[in-house]
Amino acid sequence: MRSGKISLNEKQRAEVRSILAAERVRIELLIAQMAKNQRQVRNAMESGLLDKTALRTLRMQRAQLESDLALAKQSLRAKVRNALRVEQLEEANVE
Repeated sequence: MRSGKISLNEKQRAEVRSILAAERVRIELLIAQMAKNQRQVRNAMESGLLDKTALRTLRMQRAQLESDLALAKQSLRAKVRNALRVEQLEEANVE
């Protein structure tokens, strides 16, 4: 979605605000989990001990978190798009 402004009516504005508030919690949680995972990876690598199994597990968790975050962002975009009229989607140049 383009970052330009789209004229929303009051009902749409309230709906979009509600969507953003609900999804923000989920996205912020995923970002916090990714930061924690990154610290764990860094600590594991700096410990001097090479635990391949632990590193592999942490990296797989990171990949899952990245996937979950991408899906959450896409879900947010889809929900916002659903709140818009066709003309507004065209104005925003949304595909």
